[in-house]
Amino acid sequence: MTGDHTTTAALFKVLDHEHHSLEALLALLNQEQEAIRTLSFDGVTAVTHAKFKLLEEIRTLEDHRATLVKQLAADWAVEAGGLTLRAIAERLNAQESAELRRRQGQLQETLLAVRHAGTFIGSLLTNSLALMNECLSAWRRVPAVVPLYSPSGSLQAVTAGGSLLARKG
Repeated sequence: MTGDHTTTAALFKVLDHEHHSLEALLALLNQEQEAIRTLSFDGVTAVTHAKFKLLEEIRTLEDHRATLVKQLAADWAVEAGGLTLRAIAERLNAQESAELRRRQGQLQETLLAVRHAGTFIGSLLTNSLALMNECLSAWRRVPAVVPLYSPSGSLQAVTAGGSLLARKG
């Protein structure tokens, strides 16, 4: 390794920050699952806003990581498009290589957990939407009920086939 130690150190910091941000996203996805299960629309709304903010932060970190990889590619006079974290690790000393691979593994694990949580939320929302549609459909099939009292407060006559109260009284 040469004078690119600063760039590599910055890359490590970005990877750590990305990992923490992805863990925070995973926590938000768990909160979102709970909000959907409990039909807490306020909870879903709050989590959605927090997710958008966090996703923007992750996108910024990804952009910063890409810039650092381009810098390393320029320092090493290699094509930036082919410079993966694995290829970077191969160019570092043993200790730094192991650290980079560890960080990469953490990122991959957390990303996989985020994908699984996102898939689960998608199916949860699909099932919740189907349930809501069934409920609305059942509600629409309920016959209109004639009010027992008129707007003036007097008892109204109920037609044949009316409610039990109408038949008794």
